[in-house]
Amino acid sequence: GILPRQGLISDEGEYLSAAWWLAHGRGFDWHQGYLWTRAPLYPVFLAIHTFLFGDHPGAIFITQIILSLIIIVLVYALAWHVAPPDLHAAPLIAAALTAIHFPFVIYPQMFLSETLYICLVLGGMLALAYRHPQAELPPGDNRLQHAIPPISGVTVAGIMFGLATLTRSQTLLALPLIAGWIAFSRSHDLRRALVFLAVAATIIAPWTVYNSRMYGGLIPVDTSGAFNLLIGAWSAHDGTRRDEPTR
Repeated sequence: GILPRQGLISDEGEYLSAAWWLAHGRGFDWHQGYLWTRAPLYPVFLAIHTFLFGDHPGAIFITQIILSLIIIVLVYALAWHVAPPDLHAAPLIAAALTAIHFPFVIYPQMFLSETLYICLVLGGMLALAYRHPQAELPPGDNRLQHAIPPISGVTVAGIMFGLATLTRSQTLLALPLIAGWIAFSRSHDLRRALVFLAVAATIIAPWTVYNSRMYGGLIPVDTSGAFNLLIGAWSAHDGTRRDEPTR
C-alpha cells in the first residue's frame, strides 16, 4: 500500500541475503543458520543477477518485468487453447485482465518469487493444453490420439513444473494430480503420465538429495511450509498472529 516504498518487506531480505552468499561462492550455506530452508531457484535467479550486475536491483527488475510481459502472452495463448471456439474475444479479455491485475503489476518490482513462479506454471499449463490441429476430427476417428498432449508437450510440462517446484514447493503436491489428469482425463495413456513425472522428478531430485544429505533427513524441497503451519497453530491458540514461540 506504500509506493514508492522504502526498505524491504516480507521475505525480500531473506531472498537477497541467500542470493548474495550464492553470488560470492558460499553456496546455500546462508539457510543453515536460519529458521527454515527455501526452494533454491529464486535465490539462484537473484544470485545470477548479483554476480553479473552487482548489487543494484535494476537488472533484476528489468528481467522480472520481461517475465511479467511473458505472463500476459502465456495467458493469451492458454485462453486461446482452452476457450470455446465461438468465444473469439476470450484470449484478449484474459490477457487484458492479466495486464491490469494489480499484484501482477507490483510483483516485478519486488524481490519475491511470484513472477518467476507464475511464468513457469503458466508455461507448464500451456504445454499440457497444446493440441494437435487434427484434434477436432469426428468422434471415432483413430487419429483422435492427436487430441492428447504429445510426448514433447508432457516433457516440456515436466520441465516447467519441476522448475516451478524448485521455485515454490507447494507445486510438489500438484504433480501426481497433473499426472493423473494426463493419464485418465482424455488419453488413458499411462506412458505420458509417467514421462511427465519422470521429467519433473529428474529436475527436482538433485536438490532433494543435496537438502537431505545436508540436514540429515528427507527434505524434498524446503521446510518453510512447516514454519508457516506452526505460526498458524500458534495464532489459532493465542488469537493473535505471532511467531515468537515458533522461533
